[in-house]
Amino acid sequence: MLISLIVPSRGRPDQLRAFLESVRQTAGDISNLEVILVRDEEDDTRCPEVESLSITQVLGPSGRTMGELNLAGIQMARGRWIF
Repeated sequence: MLISLIVPSRGRPDQLRAFLESVRQTAGDISNLEVILVRDEEDDTRCPEVESLSITQVLGPSGRTMGELNLAGIQMARGRWIF
């Protein structure tokens, strides 16, 4: 059963890397996990690569509400469970 984690992010590369590393280290079965990273098109923060972790990026215009960011992630999610 695939689990999708929606992660809106902007300009916080250190916190993003720490979060992704924590997910990788603590997930029981990383093969059943996907991360949907939602970012603004203008945000030049690079998505860190994390070993064995599936990360999909969704880009969009700045100024979106948290609801709009979450919806953009949900539309790309493939998981049965979405967080």
